[in-house]
Amino acid sequence: MSSELSTNNTLSLAEPGNRRTRFTLPTLIAMGVLGDSIILIIPMLVSGWVESRGFSESQAGYLSALEMCGLAVAGLVGLYWLHRINWRKVAMLALSGMLIGNLLTLGIQDFSLFAIVRLLTGFCAGTLTALAWVAIAQTSQPDRAFGIIIGAEVIFAAVAVWALPYLMVLWGVNAAYVLLIVFALLVMTGISHIPSDHADGGVDSNNGVRIPWRACVVLLALGCFFATQGAVWTYVERIGDHSGFTTEDIGMALSISNLAAIAGASVPVILGVRFGRLLPIGLNLIAQLWAISVLVDVIPFSRYLVAISLFNFAWNLLIPYLLGLLADIDHSGKGIVISNVFVWGGFSVGPAIASWLLESHGLSVVNVVGGIGAIACLGLIVLSQLKTPRSSALNRGQNLGLSEGHSDK
Repeated sequence: MSSELSTNNTLSLAEPGNRRTRFTLPTLIAMGVLGDSIILIIPMLVSGWVESRGFSESQAGYLSALEMCGLAVAGLVGLYWLHRINWRKVAMLALSGMLIGNLLTLGIQDFSLFAIVRLLTGFCAGTLTALAWVAIAQTSQPDRAFGIIIGAEVIFAAVAVWALPYLMVLWGVNAAYVLLIVFALLVMTGISHIPSDHADGGVDSNNGVRIPWRACVVLLALGCFFATQGAVWTYVERIGDHSGFTTEDIGMALSISNLAAIAGASVPVILGVRFGRLLPIGLNLIAQLWAISVLVDVIPFSRYLVAISLFNFAWNLLIPYLLGLLADIDHSGKGIVISNVFVWGGFSVGPAIASWLLESHGLSVVNVVGGIGAIACLGLIVLSQLKTPRSSALNRGQNLGLSEGHSDK
């Protein structure tokens, strides 16, 4: 039986044939946080890979890219299980894979084997994220719902990047993987409370994976946006290190920046779409461009702190609006699931490009890669807002899971 929105301030999940409990939404949020956890602590992992495992900075960048590739591939596979396999089984398999991968990681020193394990673990994490996002997208107000999940993620990140530098002094990078193992075990206890299938209640096997053209443009924008985030976030710790800051100072700055991220994620929760989506997206992409331009090789600590705080504020404000825009255009759930391909694909391509150019151009290349991605994202979002009578009719015909009269706005 589907649950409907009772008031404008209530977030509800539509779950035909499912029993929703008070633990449903918290479990989905925890799944999303765990699935995204590698992004949230990637600066500390890069530091650990370099200092504990002895990998080079370039190898650390490639490890980040490989793990994100696994996350991206999971989005493609999600198109298969979305309407075919019980979501609780998918969640349990994904969590089991993450547990095994993180346990194996504790004892691996060889770079090639380490990379393979992290690639497969990333696939499992991406599956968990895809499941959490598509379930969250079924809420009546997706911008606000995504704001809540992003807020939860940055709270986790703030605690993790504050604590990990101290824990890694004692146990190296393995401290991070032990944290993820414990987190996965806790999330497993709530799997029985999540939805078992999509809100449309059936298997969709008639029309492939077509989605509206405007949703495709938003997906490309997501790819460019996360390429920017991946390139900058992967090397933000290294930028601080090259500026002469201690690991503890960098951890403190990242924790403070995550407080700014909480503020950013709270904006969609409070305002919703009162001012539309294009205005907050445009303003915050411009703010990110300024922050990226400040993060050069050697900078004062105060400027470093302000720049990464603004960067993180804008990052976490933008995600709910971008995902809300996608969910608003495409109601079938396929756009949200496949968005992981563009999110994690972008997050892997960004560090890969930066790593490739890093050896010959230094850390300043991070600014260039990040700036190009942000500008491309803004242009694509503007393009996605162009609507004609013909394109609106095409969207209605291609938007699977919508009735003939459903608007794609």
